[in-house]
Amino acid sequence: MILFSFIIPVYNVEKYLRECLNSIINQTYKNWEVILIDDGSQDNSDKICDEYAIKDKRIKVWHRENEGSLMARRYGVLYAKGDYFLFIDSDDLVNSKLLEVMNKIIESTGSDMVIYRFERFGRLIKSESPKVFEKGTIVGEGGLSKECIWKKVISGDELNNLCLKVVSRDIIDKDIDYQAYAFMKSGTDFMQSMILLDNAKKIYFTDEVLYYYRYNDSGISSTKAKTVDSKSLQLHMKTREVLQNKK
Repeated sequence: MILFSFIIPVYNVEKYLRECLNSIINQTYKNWEVILIDDGSQDNSDKICDEYAIKDKRIKVWHRENEGSLMARRYGVLYAKGDYFLFIDSDDLVNSKLLEVMNKIIESTGSDMVIYRFERFGRLIKSESPKVFEKGTIVGEGGLSKECIWKKVISGDELNNLCLKVVSRDIIDKDIDYQAYAFMKSGTDFMQSMILLDNAKKIYFTDEVLYYYRYNDSGISSTKAKTVDSKSLQLHMKTREVLQNKK
């Protein structure tokens, strides 16, 4: 029976954290664990993490000083025991049948990565992420050439989001030190996704919407979009330079 690990960085999300964790607890598939990495929260998020760890032994918590979501995720990877990993944002939600659907796909196809779709919510108008490929498309062993993946990467950002991928622990770059990238505030999903896509031998695409991305004015995405000060621009240029100089 496949064990799934949810790896969740937590930072100042007391308003939404319970809802996120409840969406996992309510999974119809029960063989899972949650790795909560409290990244130096300054609100009550740390207390909520501890509260849920007491309620459910499948939920485990580590408290550490703030280094950002990238390093929190990397820290979580070290302690996750699952056969497959899911990287979830702590203010988002997952469909109650997410793991049930993933388990069926993995058992029937042997894929080491499965990619699904999301729906945005939190504003008056809901919207779904675009289809990357049709449902049932396989890339890699027994399917399309990996070349089609890199064409998608070049032409758009549909494959950037780490939260839409279930990945085998066998393709995780566990031994790579990401400390040099700890400064990055954007582009981290893209950076991590690229090596996973490269390592994956068989990728399965489903068009089912199984993840719910919350848009809120205090969220990372919206804050990033509004920030145009010189420090943020310098970090952006540093990120570009670092990524361009690495394979």
